[in-house]
Amino acid sequence: MQPAGSVKLAGIDFPVYRVKWSGSLMGMSANGETVVSPELPIPVGITASIAYPGQALYVHVKVTDLRLEKSS
Repeated sequence: MQPAGSVKLAGIDFPVYRVKWSGSLMGMSANGETVVSPELPIPVGITASIAYPGQALYVHVKVTDLRLEKSS
């Protein structure tokens, strides 16, 4: 895990980290990077390359806005 600065969501700055990963399962392989904040329950970003026999996919997801509410 490498520090990657911070991201501002719902008007709050969250520290973020980059996690590089790779693996394979049942003839499918994948590698990529996920951007996470220990303070948020979801990843802030995911970039991945996924390959399986005869096919290849590129996935890029980035959270750009988030609404936070206080629970009682």
